[in-house]
Amino acid sequence: MKLHELLDTKTDVVWRKSSHYGTTAFAALDNNEIIIKVFFHIIPESGKLHDDHVLIDFTVNGTFGVTSTNRNQFRIFSIVFEIIKEFLNREKSIKYAEFTAKEPSRQKLYSKFIEKYADKFGFELDNTDEEIDDNDNQNYLVYSLKKK
Repeated sequence: MKLHELLDTKTDVVWRKSSHYGTTAFAALDNNEIIIKVFFHIIPESGKLHDDHVLIDFTVNGTFGVTSTNRNQFRIFSIVFEIIKEFLNREKSIKYAEFTAKEPSRQKLYSKFIEKYADKFGFELDNTDEEIDDNDNQNYLVYSLKKK
């Protein structure tokens, strides 16, 4: 199965917007056994961040890291992908998007995602930085995209 076929997944999404925290999208799979939350933290004019900068992260059943739902990893990512795509289509003023990956498998997946799809969203890779998580001293990658 090709990547574009894996990413062709539709599910119901509930959107909630907060004036303080940005937007959160919720999706449920398998009779609510898998709950996906995608967070879009919009940070206008903040220090080193630019106007209309969004930080994107997501949880599966409340966990940010790789979960035990490995059999559903492509299905989950395809839903996250669709949610990000819908958000960026809705929020035309976003000029910068940033997200992180700690696990090597997720870093590889995100790199492929950026390579194949960032241009279709009107974005390009600005830079990739390696940083250290203060909580567990592990390295993670920060992907920064900018609008073309």
